[in-house]
Amino acid sequence: MDYSLFLSNLLERYHSSLDLQVIEMKVRQLNPVSMDHNKIILDLTLDYDYTRVVKEFVIYHMIEQTSLCTDHLKIHTPSLKDLNQYYKLCSDQEVCYNEASVPVKSKSEAMRRLMSSRINGKGIYLEDTLVGFIGISKDSSRASLGYEIGYSILTDYHNRGIASEAVLAYVDHLLENTPIDIISARSLLENKASQRVLEKCGFEKEGIRKDSLAHPMLTEVIDTIVYSKKRL
Repeated sequence: MDYSLFLSNLLERYHSSLDLQVIEMKVRQLNPVSMDHNKIILDLTLDYDYTRVVKEFVIYHMIEQTSLCTDHLKIHTPSLKDLNQYYKLCSDQEVCYNEASVPVKSKSEAMRRLMSSRINGKGIYLEDTLVGFIGISKDSSRASLGYEIGYSILTDYHNRGIASEAVLAYVDHLLENTPIDIISARSLLENKASQRVLEKCGFEKEGIRKDSLAHPMLTEVIDTIVYSKKRL
């Protein structure tokens, strides 16, 4: 199988302007099957969904390049100049509880988290000030090409429609412009505000997933509510 020709045909099918060499480089660097280029081809031709793997790296690159503007917000990759605001966000007890993360204790810890989150996360900006964060990761529970979204908004900016505007713009952009089939989201049972955001953005409630979250701020495994939105 001609690996380069397959990639080229796939990119053409999705009308992408992505550079073929960039995609090939990312597959070689990041493919979970093997770092060996020849073995990747062998594994995929014998016993793997070849198209799915390449799609995932097309998606990865598209997410990297995404930058959006809405009526009131900008959504793009954050930088170190956002560190103070990001530190507020990831040290906020309420925010961390709702997104099931451990609050950071220092700016150096926040900086490490910021740099690692740049891979698949975007800052949410109001008048050039970082007020939230939105990110996406693979949803391995789906048979189709599924991803899971997570988002958080600084407490001072709650109840202003920021989450709804950001989630709607980002999710619709990904579903319309990448091969992603479905995007899901999970909410704590008591987080009614987040559930309203998801419903407002066109997500459908799938139901309660039992014992699905080992919350780092609690001493127990808890249930979550799962929502999803499909590509039309």
